[in-house]
Amino acid sequence: MNLIRPIPVKYRAESLYDRIAGNRERALVFSIVLTVVALLYLGFHLIDPETASGGSLHGFYRAMHGSMAAFSGFAALLFLRRTKVHAPRREANAHAAFIVVVMLWGTGIAIADMVNGEDMTAYALALIASSAIFRMPAAFSAASLSVSAAIMALGSVLACGREQVDAAIAAWIYAVVAWFIAAYLEEGRKESFVARRQLEERNEELRDISFHDPLTKLYNRLYVIEAGQNIVLYHRRYGLELHCVLLDIDHFKKVNDALGHPVGDSVLREFSTIIQGCVRTSDTAARYGGEEFLILLPRTSAEDAFMVAERIRATVEGHDFRGVPWAVTTSLGVASLASTDTMESLVARADEQLYRSKNGGRNRVSMA
Repeated sequence: MNLIRPIPVKYRAESLYDRIAGNRERALVFSIVLTVVALLYLGFHLIDPETASGGSLHGFYRAMHGSMAAFSGFAALLFLRRTKVHAPRREANAHAAFIVVVMLWGTGIAIADMVNGEDMTAYALALIASSAIFRMPAAFSAASLSVSAAIMALGSVLACGREQVDAAIAAWIYAVVAWFIAAYLEEGRKESFVARRQLEERNEELRDISFHDPLTKLYNRLYVIEAGQNIVLYHRRYGLELHCVLLDIDHFKKVNDALGHPVGDSVLREFSTIIQGCVRTSDTAARYGGEEFLILLPRTSAEDAFMVAERIRATVEGHDFRGVPWAVTTSLGVASLASTDTMESLVARADEQLYRSKNGGRNRVSMA
C-alpha cells in the first residue's frame, strides 16, 4: 500500500467533505470522552494533590487538566452544533487545531510525569490515539507529530537532564509509529472512499443504461411505465392537469424495407431529437416501442398539450430526414388525465386517439 498516494482529482472535493464528516463524528465523541477524563484527573489532583502522581507539580497538573476539560467541553458543544459543512476548509482547520491541542496536551502531561519520576504514557496515548482515531493527510500528520516529538524530546532533556536521552529517542520512535498508523489508516479510508464512489458511479451508469433506449437516448418503456405510475398518482392526488401524447412515425416500415435499417435507425434518432427539442425538461419523453413514442406533459393544460403535439407534427413534416427521399410525417394522439385514470388507462386512451389520427389520414393530432 502506497502511504502517500494522492486521491484522484475528480474525487478530491468529495473526499474532503467525507473526511470532514468522519472527523466531526470522531471529534465529537473524542472531545466528550476527553472532557470526562480531564475532569476526573482534575478532581483527583484537587482531592489529593500531594500523591506521587502529582507531587510538587500538582498546580501544573490542575492547570493542564482544567484547561483541557474547558477546551474539550467547548469543542464538544461546537462539533455537536454543526450539522452541515458550510465552510469545509475552516472546519477542516478546526479539526486540525483540535488534534494538535490534544497532542500537545498529552506531551505536556508526559513531560511533567517524567519530572515526577513516571513515564511518557500520556504522550504515547495522545499521539497514537489521535493518529488512529482521526483522519489526517500524511503531510499534516507528519508535521504535527514532528512538532510533538520535538517538544517531548527537548522537554524531557531540559527537565530531567541528559540522562533522558533515551526518552528523547523514544519520543521520536512513538511519533514515527503514530505516523505510520495515521498514514496507513487514511490510505485505507481513501481507497475505500474511491472504491465506493466508483461503485456508485457504475451503478448510476447501469441504472441510466437500464432506463434509456440505446438508439434514441430517450427513456425506454420500462422507465416511462414505472415513472408514469408515480406521476399519475401525484397529479390525481393534487388535482393537477396531466396529458399523455402517444405518437409514431407514419409508414415507418416503408423506410426500413425500401432504404434499409441503418436509414431507419437514423430516422428514429432524428425523430427523437425533434421530440426533445419540442418538450420541456420537466416533461418525460420515451421510446415506447419500435417507431412508437410516448410523452407525459405534467401540469399542462389541454390547449398547451395540443400545441406541443401540433408543434412536433409540424416540425417532423418540415424536417429533411437524411437518406429519405420523401417527406416523413407523424400521427399523434393526446389524452387528458381523468380522476379515475391509471397509467395504463391513460395510455390506452391516448392510443385510441392515435388510431383516430391514423384512420383520419395520418399526419394529424387527435385529442380526447
